[in-house]
Amino acid sequence: MASLAQPGGNITGISVPLQELAGKRLEIIKSAVPAADRIAVFIVPGRTAAKVLRDHEAAARVLGVAIHPINVSNGSQFEEAFRDAARARARALLLTQGPFFGAHQEIIAALALKHRLYFGANTLDACRQLARFAHRILDGAKPADLPVEEPTKYELVINLQTAKALGLTIPQPLLLRADRVIQ
Repeated sequence: MASLAQPGGNITGISVPLQELAGKRLEIIKSAVPAADRIAVFIVPGRTAAKVLRDHEAAARVLGVAIHPINVSNGSQFEEAFRDAARARARALLLTQGPFFGAHQEIIAALALKHRLYFGANTLDACRQLARFAHRILDGAKPADLPVEEPTKYELVINLQTAKALGLTIPQPLLLRADRVIQ
């Protein structure tokens, strides 16, 4: 790839800075759940899984937390994945790459409440950005003429009702960092 602005060939899409996000996401979890010394990390198996895991392990070392990786590749595996997280004594849950988890957000949210695990990450805006790329290509644009973009929106949303249900008191500094607080 020549550059993100002009990648050449038939390459286009979105480049998500996963390494930087791994640290930031773990930092936010640790701020919200200071007792989270062990964090379950749901990973979708595939070609990027090893790098995603390495990035999260590196970030976890810096924060002094342990991560417990759990592979999840279809919706029927969530019950067992949450039981695995509970057996590992994880105090929080981090969802990693891709829109897979967004498609199963209801079951994940219900199980996170049941197991009293915090979870996060909404990739909806990145999916919308990808849809805009697809629309432009379907309208005749050549992928080689489209840049590779980074996500345009990173948002920290804190749901206080869910936090209360989980028995969490969100620290004031984290609330002040939030783009949106849901009462």
